[in-house]
Formats: sequence, C-alpha cells, structure tokens
Amino acid sequence: MTEAYKLSDMGNFETLLQKGEQDNIIQFPGTHPDVAVDKKDSYSSYTDSIASCNVSDFLPLPHSRTKKAEKITRTHFSKKIIASLNWLAENHTNALDSLPYIQSLLSDLKKYRDDYFSDVFASFLAALYDALIFNDSWINVSKDSFSGIRKLIIELNNNSSLDYEKVDKAINVLDKMGLDTTPY
Repeated sequence: MTEAYKLSDMGNFETLLQKGEQDNIIQFPGTHPDVAVDKKDSYSSYTDSIASCNVSDFLPLPHSRTKKAEKITRTHFSKKIIASLNWLAENHTNALDSLPYIQSLLSDLKKYRDDYFSDVFASFLAALYDALIFNDSWINVSKDSFSGIRKLIIELNNNSSLDYEKVDKAINVLDKMGLDTTPY
C-alpha cells in the first residue's frame, strides 16, 4: 500500500532532493503542495491511501480577493464604463455615431461580468448588459437614461458595503428607466 507523506513531516522538496530522494518521491498534480507519495507505488494504490487522509489536506487553497482589491478592480472598470456612458449621455442621437462607444461599453460590461462573476457588482453589470443587447434596445435608450445609468454605476461603485440587496434595488431602477433587465 502506498504511503502519502506530508512534506512538513518529512522536510521540503529541496531537503529531499539533497538527500537523493528525488527518485522515490513524487507530488501528484492537483494535490496539496505539502503532500508527496512514494514514486514506486502505482497511482491506484495512491488513491487508496489518500482515502484515509484528511480531505482538507488535498483541497486547493482558497483564492480570495480582499475587499480592497475588489474595490480597485471595480473602480478600474467603472472608469472605462463611465467614460463611454458620459459620451452617450451627451451625444447619443443615432446608432451610427454611438456605435464605437456602445461597443466599448458592452465589451467592458461583458469582460467584468465574465472575469469577476463572484463580485456583487457584476450582477448589476450583467443585468445592464442584458438590457442593452436584447433586440439592440440600446438604440432606443435616451440620453437621460444613459445619464441615469452612469449615476447608478457611480453610486454602486462608491458604496463601501455593496451587497445583493443594494444591487437588486439598482436593477429595479434600471427597470423603471424602461430597460428590460430580464429579457430572456
């Protein structure tokens, strides 16, 4: 039967390599970085041996962003989104003139939604994106509505304790502006 070793009990890989143990020890992909296995044994017996180990030893360490990092990311994207919304709020009259700005806006909304889907702010941006692209409804959005969207994004971005309840209220404001946030 294969033995799974905790490297903290045996020393680190560098120590094992210095002792000439590199031919006998292997770390399997997807395992905790502190776990090594005797290389001579088969993978199937390895899986048998880890069944008796503490599962938390083999789980990947959680990747979590701090609130400060979320705020920085949110602000970075908000600046780009607000720049497009500023132009649209002042100049949107026809689709041809607005196309580069709406393309930039939709691209930024989609990128944030796709890359930071676990952030509550992404829920608002996803609803806004859906409302704008469904049947090309962005063409019929007024300058005042673009201005209102800009104010909502600034308000949400400046909120230090943003939660889903506040995002839901902001989505309801979008609905009151005439944007269908649940078109599908």
